[in-house]
Amino acid sequence: SRLPAHVRNYFRGGPSIPSGPQRAQAWEAARQRFDQFASMLEKNNSGDGDGVVSMGRELSYADFVLASVLMWINRVSPDDGWIQVCQWSGGRWARLWERCTPYMNVL
Repeated sequence: SRLPAHVRNYFRGGPSIPSGPQRAQAWEAARQRFDQFASMLEKNNSGDGDGVVSMGRELSYADFVLASVLMWINRVSPDDGWIQVCQWSGGRWARLWERCTPYMNVL
């Protein structure tokens, strides 16, 4: 229901969204994976990076791929999912979102 009307016609559904403790476990598993990914990206920040983008200081294709996942979470996550993601990994994903925002064309 959170997708734009012109896209809903093409959405075929998928696995149902878990509820209660299962939902909390799913979010925790996602957080762990995002934190793991953030720790890998930190290895690229060998003092010459800003700790936001994947390849030092300049945005790259990889950053836009990540931003597209973040955009999807922002648009379709139930409840307060996006608010949670913004706080993960010390706020890294919110900072990446902010860096990519000037290049986004959100419909």
